Amino acid sequence: MEYPILMHDREVGTCVLEEVGLYWQLRCDCELLSDRVERLYAGERRLGVFEKEGDRLTLRRVISKASCPELPPQNGVLTLHPVQPPEPEPEEPALEPWEGEVQGYPLKGYLKDDRVLFPYDENEPCPCEPLICFFEVKDGFWQLPLSAGE
Repeated sequence: MEYPILMHDREVGTCVLEEVGLYWQLRCDCELLSDRVERLYAGERRLGVFEKEGDRLTLRRVISKASCPELPPQNGVLTLHPVQPPEPEPEEPALEPWEGEVQGYPLKGYLKDDRVLFPYDENEPCPCEPLICFFEVKDGFWQLPLSAGE
């Protein structure tokens, strides 16, 4: 299997990855880019250091399959700089159901921090019209600060 080697989204070489029993054999060839030491990466995983060979960079290495689950590369490329995985989207905490009374009015909603949330629909009235001055619409919910209506 042959994979491109990228540096800043530009192809600068190739790597032949061959299965040899329980091992991966890497034979990589790359442009001589600078006087810097260049390393080969699969995602965040460093696979080895290139050696200068004439006017090219080469890397020959055998790596245990068990020690390197990053091979073969899932995105189909190898790079000269580690590729950081995208930051996961922060998960919204699950809303905790809430049921209670606010100034004598029974309400059902969800508790989040110090607020009670009620799903907002622009076609529906506030869940408790007499208390509308305490509510605000934010992030798709009618929100009632607990301290305001208690």
